[in-house]
Amino acid sequence: MEKKKLLIYNSTLLKGGTESYFINLAKHLPKDQFDVEVVIKNGDDIDQDQLNILNNLNIKTHLIHGNLINQMKSFKKFFSKHKNVYDIVHINATSAGNGIISYFAKKFGKAKQIIFHSHMSNNDTSNKIVDFVGSKLLKKNCTDFVACSTLAYDFMFGKNFKNKVPATILKNSIDINKFEYNPNFRNQIRSELKINDSCFVFVHVGRLCAQKNQEHIIKVFSLYKQHNSNSKLLLVGIGDDKQKLESFATSLNVKDDVLFLGSRNDVEKILNASDILVFPSIKEALGIVAIEAQASNLPVVASTDVPEEAKVTENFKRISLSEPLDVWVSQIKQFENVKRKSCSKELHSSGFSNEKAIQSVIDLYNKK
Repeated sequence: MEKKKLLIYNSTLLKGGTESYFINLAKHLPKDQFDVEVVIKNGDDIDQDQLNILNNLNIKTHLIHGNLINQMKSFKKFFSKHKNVYDIVHINATSAGNGIISYFAKKFGKAKQIIFHSHMSNNDTSNKIVDFVGSKLLKKNCTDFVACSTLAYDFMFGKNFKNKVPATILKNSIDINKFEYNPNFRNQIRSELKINDSCFVFVHVGRLCAQKNQEHIIKVFSLYKQHNSNSKLLLVGIGDDKQKLESFATSLNVKDDVLFLGSRNDVEKILNASDILVFPSIKEALGIVAIEAQASNLPVVASTDVPEEAKVTENFKRISLSEPLDVWVSQIKQFENVKRKSCSKELHSSGFSNEKAIQSVIDLYNKK
């Protein structure tokens, strides 16, 4: 069987959810069936670790540079140069504006299958004019419309779009073995961070920004400390809000117990070292780290803006952001004595395992 040439598009190459998704996909697609390349729109700002992973996989990565106008010129040139090369273009999108790529892929690239994959349930920072144009173009040029959750599908395509095109939900894939609970990892990270065995550890993984709502976590943590002074909060990620959050932690007198860990390559170990993931996003298409946490049997307390589809285990609770802080603290207290165990059975049956989730993508790529 002749291999299909696949081009995966992503706006960024940082340490984020969409990057985790497509890199994990690229790792596990059968090499005898698919020849994978990647194109990144914002090639001026990349994470070298992520680029190294792709290089080590022998995946050719094309980086587009410049402002929006220059990027569009570059995409026209790119697809013209690669005319009739790609069988499939898989567009991972966090805004409808990414639909402009579908225009170039069809007009100049002649791809047989153009997949638009929504990974976002809200985007207040996107350019509304670009989104309007992109939305028109993606519905005209794409062959397949998919999303990581129903919420992400409705946001990107409109609630009535599924009446015209059946909603296709592609579950994000999780390397269950990588995230399974490991007490050795727990001891290693706690030793590194000088956290004692009996300390109760909050964790959050995500970009330090308004959407991820880390201020809410710090407020909840501050109130929880009145109940248990032997507690820490780990914030994993980078972002523009770091200084603001540091000042906020200082104002609540918890700065010494809030550890800003920055960008990490060992999130699975951090999850093992923690006792609860607090995930109060204002908007979230799915929240892949919440799935990863549950793979480690880490309890999760999330906002109701995190889709119900993110729930895999019984130790996952959603609370409205309008609820008083003590409601959040009360729920966290209920998770204080959870005994960590393997959750591989639940992850497999949920459809988030690599085997099931990636097979769903392969089936999409091979559909007649």
